[in-house]
Amino acid sequence: DGNFFVSDFPARMLTHLNVTDGSVSVIAGPEILVRPVDLEYSSHQRRKIYIADTVGLAVRVMDPTSWQSMNISLPSIGSVGCVAQRPGGELIISDPKNNSVLAYNLNDGTIRTVIPTGFALGPVSCTAAPNGDTLVVLRDADRVIRISKQNDNVTTIMEGLDTPTDVAVSNNGDLLIADRGNSTIALVTGWDEPERKFPLTYHDKEFVVALVDRSDGIDARAVAMDPAGDILVAHPPHSVVKRFRIS
Repeated sequence: DGNFFVSDFPARMLTHLNVTDGSVSVIAGPEILVRPVDLEYSSHQRRKIYIADTVGLAVRVMDPTSWQSMNISLPSIGSVGCVAQRPGGELIISDPKNNSVLAYNLNDGTIRTVIPTGFALGPVSCTAAPNGDTLVVLRDADRVIRISKQNDNVTTIMEGLDTPTDVAVSNNGDLLIADRGNSTIALVTGWDEPERKFPLTYHDKEFVVALVDRSDGIDARAVAMDPAGDILVAHPPHSVVKRFRIS
């Protein structure tokens, strides 16, 4: 709808960016957030913003209408790296300190293990896919995985990356991967087709395209797509969000 939410880790803020008119406003600051590292705007059931607060060991839940918030405290885990909502009332939460992925039940507050300690190397970003699966970036394993909504089975979607930091879903359901070490935004098509042979790499040019690369001078920390199909890339060295028009 032309609105994006950006977590500002050093400033301990959550900002609202309207890409239509370019306006920026702060909707949460240090009085609420300790160290926000990831967020998801969920449209399941009631719309909510889920913010992973890594130092506070919590997930902050905000209502995008009233901006009222509540806190989900997670003292039993080592760190909070990212959060994504599944259909049915579960949050997928990564724990980079323990290299694991957990599921938090919004109905009863129980936590269960999805990927055990030590088997998810550097889970720094996660997002909900349109089909209900969850996509997770494993930065230290240089890959992006998919966790099945049906049975938690894990499939490696793409490997051969270099310190990837974010994954998003494009307007037509393809994947956008921020491959930070390669200064690239990779577009991955056909990732949810059951007959597809995985994992994919940059050599699979039929399904993987570098939309933005090193020649564009980016430090690809995070990626999103606006309603017009332009790609927005967080560029930390200059504390800006860059827009790229893809023809």
